[in-house]
Amino acid sequence: MNKGEREAVKVIDYLEEKCPAHRDYLKDVRKVIVDYRALPEAYEKLIRNLVTDDNKITESIEFLKKEIPYEYLESIISRANSISEQSETIIISEELI
Repeated sequence: MNKGEREAVKVIDYLEEKCPAHRDYLKDVRKVIVDYRALPEAYEKLIRNLVTDDNKITESIEFLKKEIPYEYLESIISRANSISEQSETIIISEELI
C-alpha cells in the first residue's frame, strides 16, 4: 500500500472504532482500499481529509456515505469476486488438461 492508502485506512479504522453503528459500511470501504486497491485516489484523499473530531464523526461518515455510496462499494466487491471466481475456473480447467 502507498502512503495515501495507509493514511486513509488509519482514518477508516479510527472512525470504525469511534462509531460502531457504521461498522459494516466502513469495513467495506477498508476492504476496497486494502484487499482490492480499487478506490480512486480522489476518494482516498477525501477520506484522509475528513473531520475526525468526536463531535463531528457522525457527520463525517454521513458525508462519506454520500460521496462514496454503498452501492459503489458493492459493485467493486462484486466485480472483484466475479474476477476471482473466473480465475479459479481457469486454473481448474488448466489442471485437468
